[in-house]
Amino acid sequence: MMAVGTSLCFTLLLLFLPLPAFKGEALPQQSPLTARDSCITTFTFSPSVQIVLDNVEPGEDVILKCSDNAAVTAVKWINTYLQPETVFEYQDGRLVLECQHPLYMNRVELQDRDMTDGSVSVILKNVTTEDSGRYECHVVQGKTKPSSIIHLSVVQRDTISAEPGQDVTLPCRTPKYIKKPMAVDWTRPDLLPRYVLSNQYRIFELGLQHPSFRKRVKQMEDGDATLILKNATFNDSGTYMCSFIVDDVGILFDPTHTISILQLNVTLSGGTDRGNKDGGTSISLIVGLSLLGMFLLVCCGVIVYRC
Repeated sequence: MMAVGTSLCFTLLLLFLPLPAFKGEALPQQSPLTARDSCITTFTFSPSVQIVLDNVEPGEDVILKCSDNAAVTAVKWINTYLQPETVFEYQDGRLVLECQHPLYMNRVELQDRDMTDGSVSVILKNVTTEDSGRYECHVVQGKTKPSSIIHLSVVQRDTISAEPGQDVTLPCRTPKYIKKPMAVDWTRPDLLPRYVLSNQYRIFELGLQHPSFRKRVKQMEDGDATLILKNATFNDSGTYMCSFIVDDVGILFDPTHTISILQLNVTLSGGTDRGNKDGGTSISLIVGLSLLGMFLLVCCGVIVYRC
């Protein structure tokens, strides 16, 4: 009994005595924005501002807007579609370049370097379709605070001419740096259903396709969303749009990014348009001219006969 009582007293003594402070080497402090060794940013994100910038043309300089009412100690812009995802990072009065994606090297800067009134908007220079994506702005005020999301779509526009019976190439390339699953759609807004071809994560949804394009379209592979339209007809004239959407896990709202808008004109040789899509006007014109020629020929014969 005495041994048991002694053991119990010793246990209680250990519980109530303060442990000695650990005098080891201090752990290195991480950046408030990200861990440098991994370049992976983890945020709990519920922004109040979401902005859609579409119809931006290649070569433009785009302002990605973000601001906060209080003084900002650091800011980080990311593109959630990429890895590494860092677009721009500014901290302690200097640029942080260790984790910046190569796509944005020497192309991004603060609109206001003094970050007056909490303004941390950045200028993205000379944009291309590669810059299309989902941008998040994160600011630091003692702790990381989310601020805004911008959905950017850079659109390449062009006009393509073809003759009836030709195979037509409609170019479109999705951003090559995006490694996440992606769905690609070709559409014509004037049709119902509007889908020319729908590639849902490498599965073609033929049930959505407009009947006029069945067995007549083919999409390239390996990130090239270029479409081949076989045996073009006058009915194929119209506006074609190439768009993509990324399967970003945990993202509740992510709009479609349109990156190519093409106007296809199917015309007769020499660029002459048919009067309507079934060719009725042109045929009528040819027949009418032929009848007129025959009528004039008969009139001339009668005149000569009488003379």
